[in-house]
Amino acid sequence: MTGLEKAIKIDVVCVPFSGHLLPTLTLLEPLLADRRFQIRVITGCQKKELVETIGFDCLALFPERPTVMEDIANTPQKLNLLTAYRQFRANADLIPQVMDELHRIWQKDGRPDLVIADFVATPAGLVADRLGLPWITTIPSPVALECRWTTPTYLGGWRPHEGRLYKIRDALGRKAIHLGKRLAFSLIRRSLGDVQDFKLYRPDGTEAIYSPYSILALWLEELEFRDDFPEQLRWVGYRCLSFDRLPQEQQTYFAADGKKKVLVTCGTHLLWEKERMVGWSQKLSQHYPDYQFYVTLGQAGGLGNPPQKLAANLLVFDYLPYSDILEQMDFVIHHAGTGIMLSCIELGIPSLILPQDYDQFDNAVRAEIGQAGLVVRRQTDTEVLRLFQELTERTDWPQLQDLAQKSRAYEPAKLLYQELSRLLQLDL
Repeated sequence: MTGLEKAIKIDVVCVPFSGHLLPTLTLLEPLLADRRFQIRVITGCQKKELVETIGFDCLALFPERPTVMEDIANTPQKLNLLTAYRQFRANADLIPQVMDELHRIWQKDGRPDLVIADFVATPAGLVADRLGLPWITTIPSPVALECRWTTPTYLGGWRPHEGRLYKIRDALGRKAIHLGKRLAFSLIRRSLGDVQDFKLYRPDGTEAIYSPYSILALWLEELEFRDDFPEQLRWVGYRCLSFDRLPQEQQTYFAADGKKKVLVTCGTHLLWEKERMVGWSQKLSQHYPDYQFYVTLGQAGGLGNPPQKLAANLLVFDYLPYSDILEQMDFVIHHAGTGIMLSCIELGIPSLILPQDYDQFDNAVRAEIGQAGLVVRRQTDTEVLRLFQELTERTDWPQLQDLAQKSRAYEPAKLLYQELSRLLQLDL
């Protein structure tokens, strides 16, 4: 144990969504072989088997309601103000329940030495603060952090510009975000139980839902044009293993006889978008008979199901593990989800990007500025076909290749150990 009398207990609290859980587990996987650590993952029921297969201990929340968290995130339609508020309220109703559960777990099993919380696992940070535990926020979407003096996010993907008018625009946007958060919080405060006294902002102006000790941004600093992040933020780079493996019998589908291969995906949450995504894939497959198109619907439970063959060059899979098949792709069509976007950048794969919700518009702007792909803004059949043609005809992507090289240079495990040493005051 290198001088340690007992193992360091770390509890990792994360929502059971692939885009949150998988990069966090990828970051923490090196700790599994380090006997100085005892790692336990606390998440939703539907990811328990996967977490344990990787090698982590796992405790599932709300086993009597196995899909309670997924039901909140998987909206049947595109978010608008009303549906976003309903989603926000459903999350708020769950916060005191998760806090009670974490209190019960840590009273029964003993407190951990440190907590690692996904950036939307707000209850974990609240409980850690109350118990005086050091904690780390992991965030694969640093655009979620509120801007303080730069171009604001979550307003449809604003680009930074010089000039007085744009400075006024940005200031008004920041004010709108700030007031919007305060208004939304006031509407759900009563549902927070005994944490109604919680304040959204600390005295220094930083957001209290993120750790005051350490924020690990699972992202590339080279893609970011903001410079007003909290001082405790560290850029870790992005690594994400799927952990699931493509079944042996499906590997033959990827022998495409010299054809260019195109992956089409919109992740796991955008249920309302998947039918349109398949429709675009059908049109593209007709226009590009010499290309092979692979659509994944993001349904993890469908791994191993045979694909639907909608055309000679179009296969629709219930689920494909990115880390098993992405290296074989020549192009990817995606929604600017952090995972698929940064994985494409690391591999130097040009992308056609169709942002839909959440942080995706801001991610898409950063990919466009970094020349990692082309962004479809008017999402019509004509525009998708036009930009896909432009994507395939372009032969030189020097800025993308530079980003790929920089992405591979990150050392996330090294930085994680540095932060653990600092917070635990140990020489690790």
